[in-house]
Amino acid sequence: TDPLAVGKYLHDLGLLSALWLLCPDGAKAAVKAGVVQELWIHVTLQEADELDGVDDPDFLGRQFGRPMKVAVMSCDAVGTKACLLSLTVDDEATL
Repeated sequence: TDPLAVGKYLHDLGLLSALWLLCPDGAKAAVKAGVVQELWIHVTLQEADELDGVDDPDFLGRQFGRPMKVAVMSCDAVGTKACLLSLTVDDEATL
């Protein structure tokens, strides 16, 4: 579906906040369309280490077509060995 159409539909219902479960391509489309301000991404610790090791700070922003701020929300070094990252659209920055 078209992210703009979904965003408009939710807004018309009076919803100003919604939780969407999206595939990577859907998340990219929603961010590029401007209907998503924050993404939460579940990654393994190895993937999180690779993201931390990226020398280019705009790497994730270019993946989503808009500047992004990255914060680690939580990490579980036992069980699943995964992290939850928060990516927030940074309207003040440029790519």
